Parts: sequence; C-alpha cells; structure tokens
Amino acid sequence: MACIRRLCSGKWNVQVRKLGHVAVSETFITKAAAERCARETQVKLEHASFVDQGNAQNTTVKDLLGEYENKITPRKRSWRREKSRLKGLVARLGRYSLAELTAQAVVDFVDARATAGAGGDTIRKDLNTLSHAIDTGIALWGIPLPFNSVVTARKILLLSNLSWEASASSSRHSDGQPSVALEGNGQHERRSMSALAGDPRS
Repeated sequence: MACIRRLCSGKWNVQVRKLGHVAVSETFITKAAAERCARETQVKLEHASFVDQGNAQNTTVKDLLGEYENKITPRKRSWRREKSRLKGLVARLGRYSLAELTAQAVVDFVDARATAGAGGDTIRKDLNTLSHAIDTGIALWGIPLPFNSVVTARKILLLSNLSWEASASSSRHSDGQPSVALEGNGQHERRSMSALAGDPRS
C-alpha cells in the first residue's frame, strides 16, 4: 500500500508498505515524481524484484497470521473455527519475528500446549494452520524464509518418539506412562510424539 503526503517544506513524501518487506520511504520535490516512485516500487514488490534480507526479521508471526486471516481464511468453509485457532496462535507465538520462529520454538509451543491439556487433534490443527500460513507467506507474499520451521519441528517430534522407543525405561513419568500428556474431551490421555507430529496434509 502506498501513502503520499505533502510535508511542511512543500516537498512530497511517499511511503510504500508490503507484508514481509521493510517500508520504503522517499521524498520528492513534485507530487508527480512521488506518484511515479510509488507505482514503480509497488510493481517491484509485487514481482519480488525488491528483496530485503531483513524481511523475515521485520515481519512477526502476528503480521503473517493477520494477513493470512484477511486474505486466505475467508475462502474456507471452516473459517470461523480457523479464526479462533489463529487468535490462539497469535496469543502464543505472535511476538516472534518469522526469523526467530525456529523449529525449536515450534516444539516448545507443542510442549506447552500439551502440558496445558490441549488434545492431540487440536495441536495437530494448530500446526497445520501455522505451516500453511508460512508456506503461503513464502509462495505468495515473497517472505524469504529458507524453510518452513513447522516441517522441521514435525521431524524433531518424530525423532523424539523414536528416541523414546529406544529408551522407554528412561522416558516415562513416575506413573509409568509415556512422557507427553494430553487432555482430550475431559479424559486424561497419553500420546506419543508421533501423534503430535501428525500428517502435514491433515
């Protein structure tokens, strides 16, 4: 989005903003020059020819999920449920920049959700929504992330399960149950890490 305004000096300032990019700000003597700059910058941004290496650092998870909620979620039949899910994701992860949202941060999120009593299906849907939002940001909005941290986190969760299988005696709680506890439908459930990793397509 471009914003052109006249300064007290009589010059014209143009600012162009786009999700995933730092704001572009330039000042010109004439309004025509400012308008031309706005048009050219917007075209470059749309065609991803304007790249800033700090994009992922300057875009928060809250920014990404807000854009996703506005442009993608309304197209879905389950948009109401997804809006609620996005709200929860923003509350828990929104403060991170996309560069800071590492696979370990996602694993920590899963662990916190499980500890708080969220069911495996709920956590799986959280991960699916977050992963799709990241993929959308990379593919459609030009956010330069080298990989989707949720995909890597799923692999870590699966590997954690394999490690647990190999040393079951050392990875059980005092009650003899596997180490990941989930609450589901009011009943206490215990599920392996592989259940949390889930199928990315689900």
